[in-house]
Amino acid sequence: MLSLNAAIESARAGEYGRGFSVVAEEVRKLAARSSESSKVIEKMIHEIIKEINGSLAMFQSVNQEVSTGLDISTQTEESFKEIQTVTNEIAEDINQMNVMVSDLSEGSKQVSTSVRSIAQISKESAASIQDIAASAEEQLASMEEISASSTTLATMAEELRELTKKFNTNKKT
Repeated sequence: MLSLNAAIESARAGEYGRGFSVVAEEVRKLAARSSESSKVIEKMIHEIIKEINGSLAMFQSVNQEVSTGLDISTQTEESFKEIQTVTNEIAEDINQMNVMVSDLSEGSKQVSTSVRSIAQISKESAASIQDIAASAEEQLASMEEISASSTTLATMAEELRELTKKFNTNKKT
């Protein structure tokens, strides 16, 4: 618009307006370059907005996955606390059984060995629980191992109780 006004004024001025005509042409070129630059900047802004929106979607997805991972970690931690409580209870039972087993005869050595094995498994399970708490991935993998150990431990404890009952029955008679 400024360029057009300058050209009109240059034409009115006639011979004296030639210098003004050169300025008007430069203003027109500058306006054209400004328009092109504005279009390039507008295109860049649209691309930046597009990339920001893509990044935002990615961050939202990552945030959701992190939230899910935290939920799983919390559930795993609670499960391990329960396993540790059960393991501690079993360890206490084993210690009580060790007192009774130490009074038994030569045949009770096998039962005593089983109790020590169970105590060792309990200690290993407790150590595994501490390692598992350090990493969420390790927690998930070790949970199955501890569950299997707890089942074995419960089976061994039941077998030990049965053997103790037999020994107590034999001791009374």
